[in-house]
Amino acid sequence: EGVPVDLSELAMALLHPEPDHRPLGPWGTPARVSPLRAPDAPDAPDALAALVGRDAELRVLRAALASARTGACAVLHVSSPSGFGKSAILRAVLADAEDAGALVLRARCYERESVPYKAFDGMLDDLAVWLLAHGGAPGPLPTSIVELARVFPVLLSVPAIAAHVASAGTSGLPLPERRRRAVSALRELLGALAAERPLVLAIDDLQWADADSAALLVSLLA
Repeated sequence: EGVPVDLSELAMALLHPEPDHRPLGPWGTPARVSPLRAPDAPDAPDALAALVGRDAELRVLRAALASARTGACAVLHVSSPSGFGKSAILRAVLADAEDAGALVLRARCYERESVPYKAFDGMLDDLAVWLLAHGGAPGPLPTSIVELARVFPVLLSVPAIAAHVASAGTSGLPLPERRRRAVSALRELLGALAAERPLVLAIDDLQWADADSAALLVSLLA
């Protein structure tokens, strides 16, 4: 009730049980939804130009990136009340990092998401994509790569890791030990990557992280 008629009709058409009867095109039928389309997203330079009055914050973050290029490790927290542009600042700095050749792995936590290690879920997605694009991990795989892939199954998209898991069989280890080994493997893998290039782990909305993510983060930073 209260939904516009054209939107209601489009929704019902998209739910048709026969796929061939559903509207075609990336967003259904554009002519039917044209009054409801959001404005086009601005190009990146315009979006970054909106960071007015954030010079001090950007200087601190960019200085940390510069120190990372010399092999130093830095942990930075970007905090403010909601709506002050934290995510926009983060995007701008991560773009700088990638332009400078850093490997950036991103993640974001959501308040109503209930999955273990949710502060690292997107990060491991990025890592799997990077490993696929670069032919696998630098050097030998971590000793406990099997446990890591079972915690983060997206890593099974990397052929070398999938082969290890397939040959390993069923693990008889208790869950706490499997998780301990998975954390050790992730630390080893990220360490190998960081030895070759600056590495940035970026977690947006960390306040919604779960206890497993917090423990993993502490272990990595140690």
